[in-house]
Amino acid sequence: MEILTSLGIDPAVMLAQAVNFFALLAILSFFIYKPVFKLLDERKDRIAKAEEHAQLVEDKLTRVEEMTQKEFHKAQEKSHEIIAAAKDSATKQGEEIVTMAKEKVGKIVEEGRAVIAKEKNSAAKQIQAEVSRIVILATEKLLRREVDAKDQSKLIDEVITEIATLK
Repeated sequence: MEILTSLGIDPAVMLAQAVNFFALLAILSFFIYKPVFKLLDERKDRIAKAEEHAQLVEDKLTRVEEMTQKEFHKAQEKSHEIIAAAKDSATKQGEEIVTMAKEKVGKIVEEGRAVIAKEKNSAAKQIQAEVSRIVILATEKLLRREVDAKDQSKLIDEVITEIATLK
């Protein structure tokens, strides 16, 4: 103890300071350190829960994005199928329209040919009738008199004149 006093240390003061230190340490531990550590532990737990919750939210978001992408691809495929079906339908309808138009054109051509044939027959009959009448007229004139070269040319001129007047 003398060594302590020679160094200027009073053992009673040192003991009182040690008691004060430990009392202060106990008071601080009980009133400040424990609540602060408890607060820090609670905060650490809340942070851990928040991180877990954030991870869950991130996982859900990833799943939702994947589902959205799948639905988007399904919708795209369906739209492509619908477009392809519409193109096929339009092509078929176009072909049907072309076929129907060809059939109508064929019918119109056939009707036109029939009308032309009727007109042709009618014209042929009219021409035959006219030629027959001209031949009869010419024969009638010939039979009335004998024809010489002069009369023949005169007769031809008369027939041509009559034919011209018939038109």
